[in-house]
Amino acid sequence: MKYFKLILTFSLIVQVGFGQPTNVSLVPIKDTIAETTMSIKNPRLILYLPVLDLPYLHISSQMTYNKRLNLIAGGSTNPTFQDYLMGLENPSMQQVLATTKNLHATNYYFNNILWNKWVKPSDKKHKILNRIGTNVTSTALDLFLAYIVVVPGPVWLHEQFHRGGLTIENIGNDNGAYDIFKTLRPFDVPYIVDNVKDQDLINFKKNNPAGLLRSYTSGIEGQYELLRNMRKDNFFKKTNYSNAGFNILVTQHAVGYVNLHKTAAYDSDVDLENRDPVVLKVKDRDYVGGDFTAWVYDMHRQGQPLYRTPHPSGMGFQRNVKRGELSAEEEKYLNKMGAMSYINFLSPEMIGITAIPTKWGAYNFAAKHMLNSFGYDIGADIFLDVKGHQYFVGLHGYKNQSQFLPGIEIEKPDLTVKLKNKTIPISARAMLWAQPKNLLFKDTKAQPGGLIQMRANYPLTNKFSFFADCEAKSKGFVAGNAYLNSNFSFRTGIYLDFQQKN
Repeated sequence: MKYFKLILTFSLIVQVGFGQPTNVSLVPIKDTIAETTMSIKNPRLILYLPVLDLPYLHISSQMTYNKRLNLIAGGSTNPTFQDYLMGLENPSMQQVLATTKNLHATNYYFNNILWNKWVKPSDKKHKILNRIGTNVTSTALDLFLAYIVVVPGPVWLHEQFHRGGLTIENIGNDNGAYDIFKTLRPFDVPYIVDNVKDQDLINFKKNNPAGLLRSYTSGIEGQYELLRNMRKDNFFKKTNYSNAGFNILVTQHAVGYVNLHKTAAYDSDVDLENRDPVVLKVKDRDYVGGDFTAWVYDMHRQGQPLYRTPHPSGMGFQRNVKRGELSAEEEKYLNKMGAMSYINFLSPEMIGITAIPTKWGAYNFAAKHMLNSFGYDIGADIFLDVKGHQYFVGLHGYKNQSQFLPGIEIEKPDLTVKLKNKTIPISARAMLWAQPKNLLFKDTKAQPGGLIQMRANYPLTNKFSFFADCEAKSKGFVAGNAYLNSNFSFRTGIYLDFQQKN
């Protein structure tokens, strides 16, 4: 396997603490809950922005080329400089996560500063009042950013994650959320991915069924990854983001979407949508319609061509799959996924607890249930601060129709390299897993795989750094990574770290 030896080697390196190579020392940052000064009284803001993400930028330019020339994906492409520039409106999953997190993190930072002036957290009573106040006003502004500003909020993120799977297939597509810039009427903005050809979807199911199915579920995948990244900031960086309301709202949106098919009016709403004059043209239709009825329908029909009923307009086929079109087995499975999705509420962060102190440091956790191309990934994220040594552990259980397969993820976010007189912060991450061989629901064989990632910051000042991020993976599903096949990605950009001193 291409990256398997690298991953095993990396796992051993993490265990021994990266050793002590000549002229370079790697040491953990001493940053326990007890020692840190980054408390509620000293709000902190972390801004991380990948400016360049390769090879995604090149792939996005190829997609833009096909879209600009109205071409079906699969032919040869020769993107121009214009296509590269136009492709910037379609950032990668990691760029999208960073951008949306930066927007909302800035909200929490300034709310924390204001409330520290209004209600000083000088004792237990005032600390509680302070945190209630910051969460109330932060949540109100979160709603404004998400549904009035729209771009680059979580609605935009949801649609951009859908676009990731289409883009790496070079399928032309657009994010309907950008219509906010045309209409300036946020509640009229179509939250869809459109400008996708029927033939491209037919070819997608034929050539890469796992990729198509993953694209259906990747919208809520992005939402859960956004919350995960905020939890990492809160625990490891002590940012104290006042995002309890945001955690609940984003999770409820995702859970509600998986359960949407249960509403009595689901099928009649599909009929109304299909008769809407706005979607008479194929290019104006959402590429999938209801994400999860389509997902469970196509997932169970492994090996079959993409089939949809003709559109009432007579042009193309309708993208939506009605609840009434599901078999009894498919509806039962989707009902089960809807019930299991409530697992994602199991985290102390839902009530604003970002770390649970102990004698040896602190910990926190978050349960998770995430749909994907073959079924789902169920497990937990565990955040540890053990006597100043920080660890993130992700436990994974990959389940399709007949297999339940294990996976583990380990991240060390608090390493540094001391090279001469310069201290370089490093974050290192490794994953090992067994997943269904073809990443499909009815697979009966498994295949091992893994991922290795390292990011280093080069500080120019105590607040501003450049970073470089290298990530290599084998074939397999990793949340936040658009590629199901083996891939090597390189990202670079800027990292800002602000802290308000009181």
